[in-house]
Amino acid sequence: RLDSSVPPGYPATPSSFTVDAVCGQPVSLNATVQAIPALPPTITVKLSPGIIWPPNGKLVTVQAAITASSPDGHATDITLVSVTSSDAGAADDIKGTSIGTDDRVFQLRAERSGRPGRIYTVTYQATDTVTGLTTTQSAIVIVPHSRGLASLLWLLSLLQTHGHDRGLYAQILQMLSS
Repeated sequence: RLDSSVPPGYPATPSSFTVDAVCGQPVSLNATVQAIPALPPTITVKLSPGIIWPPNGKLVTVQAAITASSPDGHATDITLVSVTSSDAGAADDIKGTSIGTDDRVFQLRAERSGRPGRIYTVTYQATDTVTGLTTTQSAIVIVPHSRGLASLLWLLSLLQTHGHDRGLYAQILQMLSS
């Protein structure tokens, strides 16, 4: 019989041992087990600027502020997974990205094809360097069509969908007042 104790919140991976009895006597085994946490790391991503205005076709430098942590205090690696645009054919509007690295500065074009505007989605992954568990998180950069009521309502609906970010609210107000 093999008994083991694993702290709550940690998965147990069964191991099997084959032991031959020696002269009919039970054999005692000692094993060291490394428990792996069941919780992946946490990650938050904020992009600045979150709104690009005006849509003048220029490339705008965007910076990502990222925090990540492991529930057990292990180191975490950050990786840029993707940068996409809601407008088809906008691949040339994303510059300076290095997918698969900890790239936090790149450029996006201040352009939109039509109504209601363009959404760039930027996705990062945090990996716990000990356990290998991962978490992904996306944030958006918005290029609105205009400063009109329809664009304002669209922006507010995006904030509801993608999380309430005071920084984005402030950028919306600044865009409307300029």
